[in-house]
Amino acid sequence: MIDVVRRAEPEFADDENDGHDEGFSIREGLSWSARQFIEKLNTIARGVMLVSGEPGGGKDLFCISTASIFKYAFNRPIILDFKPNRLFGQYTLFGVNEIIDTIRAIAKAKRVAGIEESADKMELAQFMEEETTKWLLEGEGYDLFKGAVYYISELKKVAHNRNPMSRTNKFVGTLCTVWRHLDLLFMGTHVKENEIDVKAFLEYAKLRTYCKQTLRPDEFIVVVSRGMYAGADFVVSNVRFKPLIIPINGREPREYLGGKCFYDLYHTKHMRF
Repeated sequence: MIDVVRRAEPEFADDENDGHDEGFSIREGLSWSARQFIEKLNTIARGVMLVSGEPGGGKDLFCISTASIFKYAFNRPIILDFKPNRLFGQYTLFGVNEIIDTIRAIAKAKRVAGIEESADKMELAQFMEEETTKWLLEGEGYDLFKGAVYYISELKKVAHNRNPMSRTNKFVGTLCTVWRHLDLLFMGTHVKENEIDVKAFLEYAKLRTYCKQTLRPDEFIVVVSRGMYAGADFVVSNVRFKPLIIPINGREPREYLGGKCFYDLYHTKHMRF
């Protein structure tokens, strides 16, 4: 029998008075052209995005520049799985090791309830998924991921389809189910889509981005196919918006970077993990 605790005064969600999420505020003082570009990027400010393209096609350039712009224009926290250059500024490192350490900490904290006595592995897996969800929505994970841009530079490391039961796959899958509650933009790059786990990532990736190099040095074309729009108040999915076509020059000086370029934000050929 389950003991049901009846409270004299019931608790309700709106008693917490969290307020209404009105979206991300754009930085004041931007030029007209910069604001027009930011408004365009705002249509892909939330969701799960797969970024693909041939090696050297500009995948990391697109993601690191987008993260940097969102940080500058919207004051959003940035989470990376590698160490950028000092020019990038404030960020949180959260890669494979941090994911595994987090899952271990959750398991250690929650198994005291007796779940470790169960011989049912499916029960344990479900329990850990539920506890990870609570960590993301009610615990330390909420403070980390709320309103953030999370960029995984090598998606195969955490969502490989040949290892669907790995702890990183399970974590990524759970994160993808709650991105809207967190107002999260989750970007992951990989050359070949068919190596990425469908259940953990691909079925949630309604934003698909393809990057390619042009014949001009340091110039790339990025095409973002939007199968979804997620605003502060609503989500429109399973539709097909006009693709965003974004040209990027990695070596062009940027005023908000003090005259430095996007290449100065990271090591282009060897990420520092």
